[in-house]
Amino acid sequence: MTHAQKPLFVMTERLWQVTILILAAGVLFITFWCLMHGITTIFMHLYYFPIVLLAYHYRWRGCWIATVLALAYVGLVVLFEPTKPDVVLGALYRFLVFVGIAAIIAYLSEQLVRAERAGQESTQLKEQYISLAPAIILVLDHNGTITYLNDKGCKILECPTVGIAGRDWVNTFIKEDERDYVRSLFIGIMSGDPVPDRMVEGAVVTGNGNTRYIRWNITLLKGRDGTITGVLSYGEDITEEKAARDSLKTLQQFQENVIANANIWISVLAPNGTILVWNNAAEAISGYKNTDVVGKNTVWKQLYPDTHYRKKVTGEIRRIIGQDTILENFETEIRCEDLTTKTIVWNTRGLRDDQGIVTSYIAIGRDVTAQKAAESRAGESSRFLGAMIDTLPVPVFFKDTNGKYLGCNPPFSKYLGMTREEIVGKNVYDLSPKDLADTYAAADQQLFANPVPQRYETQVQYADGSLHDVIFYKAPFFHNDGTLGGLIGTFLDITDRKANEERINALLKEKEEQLRIINTSPAVAFLWKAEEHWPVEAVSKNITQFGYTPEDFLSGTVPFSSLIHPDDLDRVGTEVESSSSNHIDDFMQEYRIFGKNHDLFWILDYTHIRRDPSGTITHYEG
Repeated sequence: MTHAQKPLFVMTERLWQVTILILAAGVLFITFWCLMHGITTIFMHLYYFPIVLLAYHYRWRGCWIATVLALAYVGLVVLFEPTKPDVVLGALYRFLVFVGIAAIIAYLSEQLVRAERAGQESTQLKEQYISLAPAIILVLDHNGTITYLNDKGCKILECPTVGIAGRDWVNTFIKEDERDYVRSLFIGIMSGDPVPDRMVEGAVVTGNGNTRYIRWNITLLKGRDGTITGVLSYGEDITEEKAARDSLKTLQQFQENVIANANIWISVLAPNGTILVWNNAAEAISGYKNTDVVGKNTVWKQLYPDTHYRKKVTGEIRRIIGQDTILENFETEIRCEDLTTKTIVWNTRGLRDDQGIVTSYIAIGRDVTAQKAAESRAGESSRFLGAMIDTLPVPVFFKDTNGKYLGCNPPFSKYLGMTREEIVGKNVYDLSPKDLADTYAAADQQLFANPVPQRYETQVQYADGSLHDVIFYKAPFFHNDGTLGGLIGTFLDITDRKANEERINALLKEKEEQLRIINTSPAVAFLWKAEEHWPVEAVSKNITQFGYTPEDFLSGTVPFSSLIHPDDLDRVGTEVESSSSNHIDDFMQEYRIFGKNHDLFWILDYTHIRRDPSGTITHYEG
C-alpha cells in the first residue's frame, strides 16, 4: 500500500505552548514598558499574534484565554492612565476588537477542524472499505507503476504490503511470455485506445510463483486537464471459479462425447416433439442423418409411417409420461431410412427446470432387433432340441445344482414308471432306493465340483422293480453368465450286453480249454488259405513233434505243400480239388510228410472246407 508523505516540519503541542507563552509574556512586558513611558497606542497591535495563535490552535478554549489576555491589556491601561478617559475608552474598544477577532478565528478554526476531521473520517472509511474489499484494488500510473495496492490485493497476489508501491506491474505479476502483449495493451490504453467495455480475465503470477486467474474491471484516471494519468482496476480472484468452470466445460465435453459416441440411441426432444439431440448411434440405427433431423419434428412420420400405429405409440408415450414422467422398456418397431424394420426398446424421462416444469425429454433406445431374432432362433432351437430329446430312444434327464429334476423325456419316464410331472422337482432319493440314490447323488456332486463330462457304470431300478445294469453319461450345462446351471444326463441299458459278454467269456474259456487239449494231444491242427501252395494261417503248438515251430508256418517261410512227399503231392491235390468241386466239405486223406529234420511221417488228415456266404472256398481246416 502507498501512504501520504509526512511534512518536513511539524508543530508539537509543547512547541505551541512555548510559542504562545513567549508571545503573551512579550506583549505584556512591552505594554508595561510603553505605558511607563507614556506610549498608549502603538504596542497594542502586538496582541494579535498570541490572540490569533490561541484562537486558531485552541479554538474556543483559546478564545477565552485570549479574552483574559485582552483584559490584562485593559487593566494595565487603567492602571497607568486612569485620568485619561479617552485612552481607557480606546483600550476598551481594542478589547472588544481582540475578543471579536479571537471569536471569529476560533469559529473558523473549529469549522476547519470539523471539515478536516470529516475528511479524515471519510478517508479512513474509504481506506477501511478498500482494505476490507474482497478483491484487488490496484492503481497504476501512466508508466504502469504500482501506486496503490490494497491489503486484500497483497494477500491474493502473495506479496508484502510494504515496498510494493513503485514496482512495475507487468514485470512483477505478469507471465514472462505474456508481458509484451500486456504492456502493448497498456500503452495503447494510456495513448487513448478504448478501454474494454467489459470485464477482462487474465492470469497473474503471485509472489510465491503461483498462477491465479483474475477478472478485471478497469477505469481510467484523468487529471484536471483531461489527460490520462493511470488506471484504477478492480480485480476478482476467479481461480477456483475458473477451475470449476473448466471442469464443468470438460465434463460437458465429456458428456457430449459420451452421448455422441454412445452405442445406444440417445435423443433429446422438446415437448412438441422437435429433436434437440440426435447422437451417432441414433443416426447409425435409423439411417436418418443428424443434419436432417435436429430442429425438426418430422422424423416421427418417417420412423412410424403407419398413421394408426404412430398414434398408438405416441398416445401410449403421452399416457405413461403424463403419470410419472418416466417410461421404461417400451418396445416399438421403427422403419429405417433403408426401409428395413427394427425393434427398439425405449426408456424416456422428463428433464425439469428449477421450477419443476418439464422442458424436454431424453429418450434412450436399445436396438434389440438382433436380440429378438436370436431369441426367436433360440426358441426354435429349444423347441427343436426338446422335440429331438423327446424322440430319442434312450432316457434323458435334467437336474439343477441342488440335484432336483428339471425335466426328462418319455423314455426316462417309462423306465421309472412315472409321469414327467411326477418326476420334476424330485431328487434321486424320492425316486430310487437309498443305496442307488447314494451312488447317483455322490456322482452328481462330483460333477458339480469338477464340471466336466462324466461316465460311470451302476444299476437302475426298472418300473417293474427289476435292477438293470446301465452306463450313465452326464455333462454340466451353464447359464449365459457362465455360472453352473446343472447337468444333463442319459444312461445306456447294458443288461443284455453284460449277459452276452458273460456268454462270450464262457465260450472263450471253452475255446481256450479246447486249444489246450489240442496243443497237448498228438493231433496237429492246421488252417490253410484256399490259395496256391496252401499257405498256413494257424497251426497248433504241438507241431513241434515234427521238429517245426508255429512261426515257421505263420511267417510264410514253410508252405504246407512243401511238407508233403512228392510221390503223394499230386494225389492229395487231386482229392482236395475233387472234394471241393463236389461240395464234399469233410473228408479224410492218408499221405506222408517230412519233418524238419527230413524224417518221414505217415499222417491221417481230417479236412473241413470253409466257405463264405456265396459258397466260395476261403480256408481248409485239417
